[in-house]
Amino acid sequence: MKRVLIVTRELLLREGVESLLSREVDIKVHGTQFIDESTLAKEIDRYHPDVVILDERLEYTDLTNLFDLLIDYPRIRVMVVNVIDNKVNVYDKSEFELAHSYDFVSAIRRGATYVGDDFLR
Repeated sequence: MKRVLIVTRELLLREGVESLLSREVDIKVHGTQFIDESTLAKEIDRYHPDVVILDERLEYTDLTNLFDLLIDYPRIRVMVVNVIDNKVNVYDKSEFELAHSYDFVSAIRRGATYVGDDFLR
């Protein structure tokens, strides 16, 4: 089972992703309100996620600092969501455009960095 931690200040984004993923029997979702990098580290230690979904628009923080923190957790796949452009950046800087909600679910399940060509635009 894949464990997913959603990190955002946006209630609608968190609840939307939780709702989308809650239909999947092989994915367990934990949502959290982003406060600071220290709290994020505690949440990671608490839930041991396979995937961390970050909102690109996190205010009052620098995503670079978050990525520096996540270096201590090399097994975690990081996906940065940009809801304005319908894009998801994966930690290794690969990017794909979401055409459908199942593209997002497929990206969470895959262990590979790149999503199939059918998702690229």
